[in-house]
Amino acid sequence: MPEQKQKFSYYLKLLYPFIKKDKGLLFFGLFAMLVTSALRLVDPLILALIIDKSIPNQDLSEMLRYGFMFIGVVLISGLLSYLQIVLLSRLGIKIITQFKGKVFSHLLKLPVGWFNKQPVGELIARVESDSERVKVLFSDLSITIIGNLLFFVGVFIVLLYRDWKTTSIILPIIAISIIAYSVLFRYISSFFRQIREKYAIVSAKITDYVQGMQMIQALNQEQRVIEDLRRASKDKQRTEIKTSFIEYGAQSFFMFIFNVVFVVIVIMLSAPKIIVGTATLGTLIVFIQYIYRMIWPLMHLSENVMQMQRSFVSLKRILELTALQTEDETFTGTQVPAFEHEIRFENVSFAYEGEDWVLKDVSFSIPKGKKIALVGPSGSGKSTTISLLCGFYHVQKGSVLVDGSPLRGLDFRAWRRNIGLILQDIYLFPGPILENV
Repeated sequence: MPEQKQKFSYYLKLLYPFIKKDKGLLFFGLFAMLVTSALRLVDPLILALIIDKSIPNQDLSEMLRYGFMFIGVVLISGLLSYLQIVLLSRLGIKIITQFKGKVFSHLLKLPVGWFNKQPVGELIARVESDSERVKVLFSDLSITIIGNLLFFVGVFIVLLYRDWKTTSIILPIIAISIIAYSVLFRYISSFFRQIREKYAIVSAKITDYVQGMQMIQALNQEQRVIEDLRRASKDKQRTEIKTSFIEYGAQSFFMFIFNVVFVVIVIMLSAPKIIVGTATLGTLIVFIQYIYRMIWPLMHLSENVMQMQRSFVSLKRILELTALQTEDETFTGTQVPAFEHEIRFENVSFAYEGEDWVLKDVSFSIPKGKKIALVGPSGSGKSTTISLLCGFYHVQKGSVLVDGSPLRGLDFRAWRRNIGLILQDIYLFPGPILENV
């Protein structure tokens, strides 16, 4: 539990800079939510006045007055609900746009070697799809949850005032239902992360296969690709079906509890009191109205909690990216390269993670102004040598020296500005050809 609190506070601390830039939208959204929650408590009480007061007294003018009050409350509540959704949706869009920009900016600073180990589709899923899920946290969802909780508190205060005995009986049942909800959703939260991870795997496979479509068709590997995607999709489908079965089964069960059981209990408790005159029909109507008004918020509360759990899972996956060390943190050198004499490889050995040595005890020098060529079969380390020279990777043994200074001690951005690099796979930046020159 302490770990969960620490994580939640960390999320809030991280996201607060994005929120405070548009705190005006948040303030007006909260204000609209508070007023709407209060108005939702009022119109059942107006109905009770009509039933208990106006109808028995046969006072038509009073009935019309309460009727217009009822219509006014409903209209204002609807208008404020619309305003709340508009404001908070705008807030969510603005915040997530900034958030995506920050995440992508961090990705641009990660070492090249890290990208070579990451499926492209999984990165796209994290940056785009997971960010869209995080947007739910900034939309009207979070405010709706707070508004519903405030509404529940208001309902119980009113019901306690109207009939504390009946309220004290149904309150424990509602409390047990909410506890059961929380236990269930805590159990299935792990499935949400599995679904996101398996979605990323499927996205990565699709992206990789689309990029290699020419080779797939040339080697007649279409059926193999189809089978691989089918296996990955079925694995994801099994987890989704299991999660949906638990999720919607629980919703149906609790809907029955609120729709039938609670109403029957209230009628059984209130009917004798109405007959002997210790309670009014209006009080029964208020109870039933409030119970029905709590059904959908409670059902939506469970759904909203699940959405927030999915959002926090996506947020955690994104934060795992932003927690990775950037090249600025890996390269701590500040020396501006002059390159007046030579580049020297001294007893350099290098191996990619989990693989055999690509370069082993390699030494050579490149004098300034000299033209050299690296010649060798595929896999002999030519591209690796260039990558080490550009600082994309760090040597495990030996040193790469520029005028006698270790490459890691140089300002890597300044050093790369001295290098013109033409790769085997040509990449064109989006835009006109002139901008690529």
